[in-house]
Amino acid sequence: MTVITKPYLGRAGQVRAKGNDIDAPNRDIGHEERRKIGRYISDLREAKGMTQLELGDQLGVRNTYISAIELGRTSISPERYGQLADALGVKQQGVRRARASSL
Repeated sequence: MTVITKPYLGRAGQVRAKGNDIDAPNRDIGHEERRKIGRYISDLREAKGMTQLELGDQLGVRNTYISAIELGRTSISPERYGQLADALGVKQQGVRRARASSL
């Protein structure tokens, strides 16, 4: 169960909720599954010779977000799966397959 505390304003002024990850499409994914996906993404990134900073720049996000994905500390939205796949030169199903194989 996701515990949500008081809402607060995020960086862009959007209302966010403090608490556990509330990314609805991935709410059912546990930490270990996110770590497996993150390791897969990290392996792909390193195989392309990219840094987290370079991948983040390509996606328009901070390198700390890429780090959080690779460490399994955050979920990935369906849109972000596609962006990651494009940036890493793989099919979106390949990134999602890492999730399926980890369940």
